[in-house]
Amino acid sequence: MDKDLEPVYKLIAVKPHGESRSGTIGQLIFFQMAKKRCVIYPKDVQLITGKSERYGQDLLHKIREHYNKKPHQFVTIEEFSAFSGIPAKNLEDYL
Repeated sequence: MDKDLEPVYKLIAVKPHGESRSGTIGQLIFFQMAKKRCVIYPKDVQLITGKSERYGQDLLHKIREHYNKKPHQFVTIEEFSAFSGIPAKNLEDYL
């Protein structure tokens, strides 16, 4: 599996279970999988740039044209990063 696409888990809650000599023992309630996306949407562009969602639609349209994609095809984070000049690591905070 690609290292960038490995599932990431985030602890949601721990239920106290009792006391022991070493301290509190907790019972794990559940994990929620933190989802990592590989595509970018107009709302993401809005959050990243601070511009309107319509601006995000137009920018994604330009990126699709630049990469010779059809209108129904997605724009990946890597393509957006290369086109905009924003490093992909910086984009992860917004997705």
